[in-house]
Amino acid sequence: MKLEKIQKELISSFDFDRTIEILEKLDEKFEKKDLEEIANNLIKLLFQSRENEEMIFSSGPLVASRTYIDGIEVSYALNFSLQINSEFSYELEKPINDIYNEKNIIKEQLEALLEENQKEYDKNEDNDLAFSNVRKLEKMIILLD
Repeated sequence: MKLEKIQKELISSFDFDRTIEILEKLDEKFEKKDLEEIANNLIKLLFQSRENEEMIFSSGPLVASRTYIDGIEVSYALNFSLQINSEFSYELEKPINDIYNEKNIIKEQLEALLEENQKEYDKNEDNDLAFSNVRKLEKMIILLD
C-alpha cells in the first residue's frame, strides 16, 4: 500500500473535530490543519521505518502505530491520547543539600542507636539481642564511611 493512501484513509476516518473539542475543554489550542499535519508526519515515520515489528510514534495528542504479525504488515492506526499527571510536593523541615549530608544524618542516628544498645549490653553481657544489634550497627556505620 502506498503512503498517500494510508495517510488519506487514516486521516479521513479520524475525528479531528471531536479531538479538538476535548483539547479545548482542557485549554489546549490546536488547529485541525496542525493535527492533520502531525498525523501525516507520524504516519510517514511509520511507513519509512523498516523494522518488521510493532512501531509507535507520538506527537502532541496523537499516536500512530503499525502492527506486524509474522513479518506481514497488518495495520496502521491513528489514535488520540490524553496523558494526565498528578504531582505532590512539600517542604522539608531541614533541607538536605546533598547525599553527604543525608549520610551524616543517617550515621548520627545509627551512632545514637549503637550507644543505646552498647549501654544495654554493658548492663547485661548475656543480652544476645543487644550484642547482635551492636555488631550490626557497627557494620552499618563502617559501610557509611
